Amino acid sequence: MPLAPSLPEPSYAGAPQGDFKGAVSPPDLSKNLKPGNRAIRDAVQARNIVMVLLAASRERNIKNARIQAKVNSEKPHRTDALENEGLSWKANFSTKVLAMLVEKVAPRFVQAIEGVKFLTNSKLPDDIEGAAVKTEAFRREITSLCRNRAGWRDFLGDLAQENALFGWAVLAWLDEFSWFPKFFRQDFAAVPTGTKPIPGKAQVVCLKEVFLLHELFELISDKDAAKTRGWNLENTVQIINSAMPQDRRSQYSAWERVYEDLIRESNLGLSHESGARVVVVWHLLATEIDGQVSHYIFEEKTFTELFTSEDQYKTMADAAAFFTFQQGNGTVHGSKGIGRELYSIAGIIDRSRNEVVDRLNLSGKVIIQADEKVLKRFRMSVVGNAILIAQGYSVLERKLDAAVEPFVQLDQFLTGLLDQMAGATTPRALEGERVTKAAVDFLASREEETKDNVISRFLTQFSAAMTTIQRRACDPNTSEDDAKAMQKRLLMVMSKEELKQISEMPSTETVKDYTEIKRQQVVIIAQEARGNSLYNAKEMERRKLIALVDEEFANSVLLPDNDPTEQAEQSRAQMVELSALIIPQGTEVPVSPRDNHLIHLQILMPALEATAQQAVQDPHAITTLTAILKHAKAHEQIGLQTGVDKAAMKPFSDILGKLAAQMPKLTEMAQQTAMAQQRQAELEAGAPPGPTDEAGNPIPGVTPQELPPEPTAAPEQTF
Repeated sequence: MPLAPSLPEPSYAGAPQGDFKGAVSPPDLSKNLKPGNRAIRDAVQARNIVMVLLAASRERNIKNARIQAKVNSEKPHRTDALENEGLSWKANFSTKVLAMLVEKVAPRFVQAIEGVKFLTNSKLPDDIEGAAVKTEAFRREITSLCRNRAGWRDFLGDLAQENALFGWAVLAWLDEFSWFPKFFRQDFAAVPTGTKPIPGKAQVVCLKEVFLLHELFELISDKDAAKTRGWNLENTVQIINSAMPQDRRSQYSAWERVYEDLIRESNLGLSHESGARVVVVWHLLATEIDGQVSHYIFEEKTFTELFTSEDQYKTMADAAAFFTFQQGNGTVHGSKGIGRELYSIAGIIDRSRNEVVDRLNLSGKVIIQADEKVLKRFRMSVVGNAILIAQGYSVLERKLDAAVEPFVQLDQFLTGLLDQMAGATTPRALEGERVTKAAVDFLASREEETKDNVISRFLTQFSAAMTTIQRRACDPNTSEDDAKAMQKRLLMVMSKEELKQISEMPSTETVKDYTEIKRQQVVIIAQEARGNSLYNAKEMERRKLIALVDEEFANSVLLPDNDPTEQAEQSRAQMVELSALIIPQGTEVPVSPRDNHLIHLQILMPALEATAQQAVQDPHAITTLTAILKHAKAHEQIGLQTGVDKAAMKPFSDILGKLAAQMPKLTEMAQQTAMAQQRQAELEAGAPPGPTDEAGNPIPGVTPQELPPEPTAAPEQTF
């Protein structure tokens, strides 16, 4: 007796019944562990797998269609239902609750990718010569390659929208020679139930693609190459010749969501248009027992086999990348986007807001009471400020009360829930209270934590995709012209072996490499380390500039390190300047911010000390001393302004400070010496001696001309 009743067999239109019923073939391992079967035996089994997966995803796609309708401003009530109930007067409009929330969340993913400096942080080992320069060049070229690709931002926008709104999405590389991935939304992708959001854990991935005729023909235009790769030329040519305009409501399509797309495009008449001829195909990626992945392509309606390439990829990670919005139960299907989470609440908010409008419209209106038959013939006229009605009607004095306050409170409550669930928290005060700064800061921190969790998950998954992108972009066999040009530039700074090595490195070690956190840490540390002799000041400044701008900017604005040539040239320049300061008796020489100020000060210090000693004996040297000191102070000030290490500048600053403090005394002494020398010269020239002090020294500042004339003796009187 079975422990539980058996589940009914799944039923779906057009799905063939085979031996496998949606599963891959058993490997049939031999005693030597050699597989006897491929994962996909034939086209019948492949079609069976695709149809089973489509049937399993049917309900999910219907829900997604309803979510898309809500995003497309679906009205909260059906118009025909209101008319049938006699409620056509009721307000029936969408307040776009879900659409606005999606516009808050989805752009965060795009901003997170566009905001990083480099899309990859792969690096060469430090023991490789010039590793830093080569690593920087690789990161810059890979980032430029992606961001300059036509459609890159639209690609990110589609991925972010699908991931945030519906919960998961798939990227895939469906040929060996292209680095740019293709995006597949949920109704164009199918994986078995229980598939983990790790490509290496996926056994089967089904992807739907629509080819225009010229796009499909381009893949087989080189007959020999196409045949070698695995194309069935006869079947493909036949499919191209019999191609018809796409039936977007076929049983093979998730037509409910397609229908919502048509509504958004205001193009419901598309079903009556001829349209472009296309070929719709299904890609089937199946993991073999040894981990390699085989690739099959089938036409959608007839399931004609167009392409077969066994063991085309080494792993599923080389062919596909999964993005999931939530951890959920750890599977792809267990991740629900904000559309699935918030659909019901968004509908309640729409109906609540419509009810508020209805109540406000009814409030204050006059109530007229009469027999039902009479009411059907009711007419009124407005003359001036009077309303005229016929007899038989009673005008009641009672009026309807709007009573919208409970609905407004309900709206605020539900909107707050939506914000919290979407990670966009807004502080709201309770009645009679005010919003404090602490509340704002607390809720802002909660919002930031929610954002960080969601963004970190997305960046981790994007990093895995970037690892595949950079490896394919650096493949010598790539068919992309922009990738070839990038490789040519990189090979000018590194070898082929080094390019291969760095391209196969993981694009990031941690998600912090993709965020602003690391760059902010570098800037903070650089500011705290300024003036600390334990740090390499110039290298710290360089790292800060790289974090704030880029390496090119840092290299262009920072002065190079000292070398023998620079030492000689800077020393010679200062010696020439010193000659100009000394010989013409204090000619002013300007200081350039580009001077190596430490080297200039090393030359100036001995000359400054010698001139100071000379100024004590020779008053004429004080002018030269003043000029040299002014020039040295200019080097000190401009050097500190341009980022010279304070610790390296300190010895010079101390000497200059002491000398500047002694300059008034030196100047006074030089003046006294000059006056004494002048008086001595006057005495030697025959000038009368001047007054002296008690020690017999002449009084400074008083000349003989300033003294009163000595009195003459009175003439002797004779008698």
